[in-house]
Amino acid sequence: MTNNFEKQSIDYPDETIEIASEILKNFELEESPEELEKKFQLGKESNIVIIAEILRKYKEKNLSFPEFTASLQKQLNISQKKAEELATDLKNEVLSLARKSEEITAEETEKPEEPKSQDVYREPIE
Repeated sequence: MTNNFEKQSIDYPDETIEIASEILKNFELEESPEELEKKFQLGKESNIVIIAEILRKYKEKNLSFPEFTASLQKQLNISQKKAEELATDLKNEVLSLARKSEEITAEETEKPEEPKSQDVYREPIE
């Protein structure tokens, strides 16, 4: 059996974490180092990890937008309104970066056509 993680790779630019962290801060979901340490000791995921996993599922089309919002609401323990606003911000600011990154990656992998040169030592066939 094949694993979906192997089939699909989503590439985000380096600044994605900073943008997601700023969004968490705007929604008062940012965690202090002490809170992160406590969650780590309890074996719980941080809010940024929760968001990253939900974004991955949404991007792979395993979640609809309402499911995306509901997952944020449930896993971050926030109101529906706050989850909807958070989902919209994440979609507009983080997922748009992923799309741009995919386009850049596709452009980088395309090889430019090499100009066809004539062999100067042969006569053209007519």
